[in-house]
Amino acid sequence: AQTQPTTNPLANDNKTEPTAKPTPAVTPAQKGVLDDALPKWLRISGSIRGRWQDTIVALKGNVKDGDYLDRIRLDILLRPTPWLTLVGQVQDTRDWGYNHGVPSAALQNPLDLRVGYVQLGGGESRGQWIRAGRQEVQYGAGRLIATAEWSNTARSFDVVRGAYYRPGVKLDFVAGSVVLVDPSRFDRHKPGEHFYGTYEMFDKLVQGMSVEPYFFAKTINVVTGELGSKGNALLIMGGLRFAGVAPGRTDYSFEMLHQGGSYAKDHISAWGGTYTLGWTVVRSGWKPRVSADYSFASGDKNSKDGTRGTFDLMYGNNQPFYGLTGLFGWKNIRTTRAGVDLTPLKRLTVMIDYRDFNLNTVQDGLYNSSGIQIFMNRKATSAHVGEGLDAQFAYVWSKGITTSIGLGSAFCGTYLHEVGQKDTYLYPYFMWSQRF
Repeated sequence: AQTQPTTNPLANDNKTEPTAKPTPAVTPAQKGVLDDALPKWLRISGSIRGRWQDTIVALKGNVKDGDYLDRIRLDILLRPTPWLTLVGQVQDTRDWGYNHGVPSAALQNPLDLRVGYVQLGGGESRGQWIRAGRQEVQYGAGRLIATAEWSNTARSFDVVRGAYYRPGVKLDFVAGSVVLVDPSRFDRHKPGEHFYGTYEMFDKLVQGMSVEPYFFAKTINVVTGELGSKGNALLIMGGLRFAGVAPGRTDYSFEMLHQGGSYAKDHISAWGGTYTLGWTVVRSGWKPRVSADYSFASGDKNSKDGTRGTFDLMYGNNQPFYGLTGLFGWKNIRTTRAGVDLTPLKRLTVMIDYRDFNLNTVQDGLYNSSGIQIFMNRKATSAHVGEGLDAQFAYVWSKGITTSIGLGSAFCGTYLHEVGQKDTYLYPYFMWSQRF
């Protein structure tokens, strides 16, 4: 995963995303404004991003507010030898116009170190490397572990990571903790919480397909079980992802995983999966791509049986995977999406998505994109949460400037009506970014 924003800032979850290659935050191939005056072993660059966002109509308990988020990053890379690389990134994020107390850590974090690591070795198609320090981590499509670039502060990890590359084979190993963003002090890793894992990628086993098995474990100190028992948690998960392009301009991405382990004295048993199909019309000048997907994550059907069935969404991207509004996450949910993305102009991308949301079980609650339970109603007569319609437009200007505008919405279904929600949720935004 790279520190730089992609050319398209919309982070389109509809497309079959290529498997993310672990690369330095700044690469020598990227041209910075100071490159001509610097030695080849030193690279300095950065980026600026701003986003105005508002909530025109909010569900009960949500704040109606408009604010402006800005983010400034400065990247530095030193490569004195081919086998030694040092990477650093400082970031400053602010929330202007927030009128409801202190902005959360996802919105504002004054000047802090976001990336800082040492790498021994190199090579992205052949070779191996080991990297230690604060860095970005993303695997597969980013549904389980990712940087969450939509967030103003974005996510990073304090980890030791190693990789081994050969043509058709990529092995990646990681161990460490997620960074806890804290605006009041220097960011540190989350106390008492660690994760370990391995992610493999084989792209020559089947022509046109990437086969990606993975295994992760997460530990948490001092948790409380369903029946009040105290102890530690050990979450163990294994999964498999297939992604590629089939004949007839059809692309696909299928992922399934199971979670087990223990939570104090409770047993963990949870499932998750996501399945995407897309088809591109090349005869049209706009090259429209129509796509659909289905995602599910289990919930806890009985809160007193000593078995935890609620899926753990780990550190993955949820916004905009499950809509621009941020109201829904990959946890106790069943989501169906249909959408289209097209390029009516060379520099203009348009994406429109419709989603339908249902709880996997009403015995568990509704969780937002941060994994926080926002509603609970075990007596609900329907699991239908509602629908959502998102529209996004992005334009890439000259000199590396990108702008985008969008509108996210959520329309209440029976479940939300029964917990006292009547309004439609509307979330407009305007965003711009530039690298220098």
